[in-house]
Amino acid sequence: MEWTGFVPVGELPHQLNPEAGFVATAHHKMIPQGYPYKLGYEWAASYRHDRIAEVLSQARDGGQKLDLDDMARLQNDRDGFPS
Repeated sequence: MEWTGFVPVGELPHQLNPEAGFVATAHHKMIPQGYPYKLGYEWAASYRHDRIAEVLSQARDGGQKLDLDDMARLQNDRDGFPS
């Protein structure tokens, strides 16, 4: 597929103050079905995103503040990965 140009800034995917309290991405498809612009054609499976969201949600719900060491562990976390 050839380059077709830029997406107008106001129409780029975004979230402002998401209900979850955080934004998590992990190379998964993050655009809704029918999004009018082509942003990519290959996406990773969502298991990595799902695990990140799980850890961040548990911390949020438990009132836990995550620090640098927590985030380093999350970066290397392999729970939820396919066997």
